[in-house]
Amino acid sequence: MVIFDTIKKRIKGFVKRDEMLNEYTSIRIGGPADILVIPDNVEDFKWLIGFVRKREVRYFIMGNGTNLIFSDKGFRGVVIKTNRCFNEMKIFDDRIFAMSGIDLLKLILKSVENGLSSLEPLIGIPGTVGGAIWMNAGAFGKEVKDCIEKVYFIDRYGEEKEAEMNFSYRKSPFNRGDIITGALFTFEKKDRLEIMKEMEEVKRRREENQPLGFASAGSVFKNPANGYAGEIIDRLGMKRMSIGDAEVSAKHGNFIINRRDATCHDVKRLIEKIRDRVKKEEGVELELEVEFVKEK
Repeated sequence: MVIFDTIKKRIKGFVKRDEMLNEYTSIRIGGPADILVIPDNVEDFKWLIGFVRKREVRYFIMGNGTNLIFSDKGFRGVVIKTNRCFNEMKIFDDRIFAMSGIDLLKLILKSVENGLSSLEPLIGIPGTVGGAIWMNAGAFGKEVKDCIEKVYFIDRYGEEKEAEMNFSYRKSPFNRGDIITGALFTFEKKDRLEIMKEMEEVKRRREENQPLGFASAGSVFKNPANGYAGEIIDRLGMKRMSIGDAEVSAKHGNFIINRRDATCHDVKRLIEKIRDRVKKEEGVELELEVEFVKEK
């Protein structure tokens, strides 16, 4: 394969054919990618994006894969992971610049370490800074957008830009062709011990209410306007409902866990069953928060 050979020769980092994507997602589902690339530096990443776009090769950019579910047949094209190349973080008084490949947890811990408060309600949300911005991740009344001053990204034409701040619930202003490279976060200075106390309370609530010990893709559905998806699913008695090894968590109705060998097909069928029941009995259309990535 000419595409693979060219990338392999040019890129410093991990480049492999037919790599199983279930190894790179938190729900442990997904078939082989034609090519998986994990560039070691920003220069190689930019070259790779230019190369696949010029050759019109299908590609998909991912961080830690915590809200993604790949097809059982994998991905026809190039999957690019950003956690090695976009990994710089700098502190400026009450602001922190973090690149998109940084773990969200690492950013939160760095802010707490420096007595900077704002993101601690998001402790326990897995994934990278880029992924959190892309979906405007949130928890306990706080969203990523509340802390952002600027977002830097590369648009579909290869231009480096700053983002317009038009976020909404679980949605950012970016399109699929855009690539988030980093963001400047603003914080409130606060006593470090007080921040840590608040953070520990958030962690306790997560451990109490979420199936953290199981493979999952996090919250499956966005909360509807007047309620919580998990509460509706619980009220309709759908906890523990399963198809194959995909099961609605007994701990939280808005989580589907992979008990062992669940497939993308299992999860999709289970989601369809939940949505149909909720629509029929509650008159509510549940909107997906997880992202399914098609084979081609």
